[in-house]
Amino acid sequence: MMGLACYFALMCVAFAAQSPVEAPAVDEIQEWIPRSRLRVLHRIGTDLAKLGREEEVTTLAEVLRRLGETQEGLARFQANLAKHLEGEPGSLRRSSALITRLEKETERLSKSLAKMPQALRTQVAETLLLLDAQNASANMSLWHVRSPDGQWARPNLLALDEGRRRLSLRVQEARALAFGIDLKPSSLTAVRNLYGEGRSVSAHGITLHGAQSEQKLRRILHGVLQGLALSEAMRGKPLAVPDLSREHEFLLLDSRSRFESALTEAVENLGLSFSDVAEIESTNQLSFQDKRGWRTSTWRPEAAYQSFLLWMILREILGDGTQPCLAAGHMNWITLALYGTTLPNVMWLDPHANQRTLTKGLRLDGRAVWRSAQRGLYGCRSWMIERVRRNEDPPWWKAMVDQLGKIQNDVLFKTTLVHEYLACSNQLASLLEATRAEDERVRAFEAALETDLPTFEERWGQWLLGSRDGLVQRLTLLSQTEGSASEGQATKNMVRALNKVRAMAFRNQPVEFEQVVETPELNAGARAHARYLRQNEEQKYLWPDAHEEYIDRPGFTPEGARAGLNSVIAFTGSPDSAMRQWMGTFYHRLPLLDPSVFAIGFASVERIDVLDCRSLRAPLERDHWIPWPADRLTRVPRKFQPEFPNPVPGSSQESLGYPITLQVFRAQGRDALEIRMSLEIENKKPVECHFLSPDQALFEELVPPNAWCLIPKEHLKAATGYVVKVQSQTHSFSWSFRTER
Repeated sequence: MMGLACYFALMCVAFAAQSPVEAPAVDEIQEWIPRSRLRVLHRIGTDLAKLGREEEVTTLAEVLRRLGETQEGLARFQANLAKHLEGEPGSLRRSSALITRLEKETERLSKSLAKMPQALRTQVAETLLLLDAQNASANMSLWHVRSPDGQWARPNLLALDEGRRRLSLRVQEARALAFGIDLKPSSLTAVRNLYGEGRSVSAHGITLHGAQSEQKLRRILHGVLQGLALSEAMRGKPLAVPDLSREHEFLLLDSRSRFESALTEAVENLGLSFSDVAEIESTNQLSFQDKRGWRTSTWRPEAAYQSFLLWMILREILGDGTQPCLAAGHMNWITLALYGTTLPNVMWLDPHANQRTLTKGLRLDGRAVWRSAQRGLYGCRSWMIERVRRNEDPPWWKAMVDQLGKIQNDVLFKTTLVHEYLACSNQLASLLEATRAEDERVRAFEAALETDLPTFEERWGQWLLGSRDGLVQRLTLLSQTEGSASEGQATKNMVRALNKVRAMAFRNQPVEFEQVVETPELNAGARAHARYLRQNEEQKYLWPDAHEEYIDRPGFTPEGARAGLNSVIAFTGSPDSAMRQWMGTFYHRLPLLDPSVFAIGFASVERIDVLDCRSLRAPLERDHWIPWPADRLTRVPRKFQPEFPNPVPGSSQESLGYPITLQVFRAQGRDALEIRMSLEIENKKPVECHFLSPDQALFEELVPPNAWCLIPKEHLKAATGYVVKVQSQTHSFSWSFRTER
């Protein structure tokens, strides 16, 4: 079994072997860095190990190596710290004194910088920034500058910070776009042959046909149009849907089983040949181009539909000459940012096998953060930051292939974030054109970037990690979770309250993540958004304004903006009270019971409670049916907790009863579910309810894709038993609960 000490030893070896910075000769460095200073760093390392911070200890070992510590000294360092790393980690609340010591020691070490030879000064200054990225002497030695908020940074990173702010705003603006969408009966022959009748929605030269509900088709098309507009903005154009060179028509089937019928219908009506069908079936394709003028797709979840349609349209807008790595990064970034899913599987031609190959789905290797990279930008960034810190990220040239379908897994995540860097640095549009149709890809990219790829990737890595990523800054961020006894306890109380509710909801069914955990980075984002709402009171009680941040308002941060979009919000100042409120609603309850969530962030600032419960989710490996109130639960509240937006527009929320929800999470893409629910008192007397479903939403602007809900039109009776009955294509079951006195 590999313990922490063994892990630490391996990491030290890896860090030393892969680090691009060579340690100076011992004699040369000892003239400027006395051994007494290295011994102080050894003692700081002991305290870091006592906190259980193996990653930070590894960084400190690298600092010692760069500052001239001998191999024997590094071996003693590792041996001394191994026992502490294996022990119970201490509280981060005690790290404030350690942070102060690190700052002071970095300052002492920096006093010799001005007298050092230029080459050595640069090398030592870079090393000191690993300790404290805001040390003034080290930053000035490297010609860094102060940002408007007083932080030191490389000049190029300051501009990139502004670029990230702009990009965050573009995403927010794209989400807010509205479009006029026309509805009419479908005119496609295939729709009449398969369904008898159907409908179509159309806007901006795109038409979707199918037998699915009008609301579902509208939502899918709306998301695609938002993605097209965001693509334009990221390439330096106005945030608007572009004029398309031709009309695009799609038939979206309502079940996977219908796909076989669609193939047969297309053959019978000259839309496909028998050889076309043979190729489609042999390569497991999920869509096909019908020769009658449209593309037919099998059933997918809404987010997957949007990703697929965006890919089909955007690849024509970008053009065949666009480098696959830029197209993949561009489209994957948009789908993660807007839809919470990666690119669809893409076909590519294997010239050696003389056959088409379908990109395989991303493997599930058990690491939750890796898996979460498939679900959103935050997970993608978190995973790649870990890879970069360990020098394990794939080189970008691996993405420079001839076909987009070859770009998978970590290489896809890497090129996605390289794309974000290019967009933030205003290089994306020019790079798209400069490398168009170039076969000598590495040469073309280096010429367009005016630097070699290793130098470019070093800059990208600095941007990804941030200019403020020294040990002092990392420990400060970590300690913010427990920065004060009250703050730390509030976060712990929220984790406890959420895990208690989830344990009741998941009872009797295995889930991938039994307990959620807090993460300092998500806590910091939640705190940033709570502070933003404190400064912008007019947004607090509006939807979607409470979840958004505007770049021209005080307190805006990209981290807070992301947290706001992924959070539920209350105004209680108490984790337990906030949890009771959220669980008494429809919209705010749903993310709390999502079994794919494995980490959260929480902050409460002046009675503004922000819980980020969507940023870190991982694809599920099994199906889950999550009812609430849980089966046989007692002391269930009787009343609905008012929320905004109102899920039953026009009704008085104060008069509604406690909502009953069923959430269905399916590990694999399956046919859309048709579910009916009813509520009865134990004596079988029916209870009149509003029924909400993905296809029968009462508030069309916010429709959860996997949730069904009964909201009683009156308060539930006290100390009374109730029975919920469910019918679907695959399940017919019931559960019961009893209300509080």
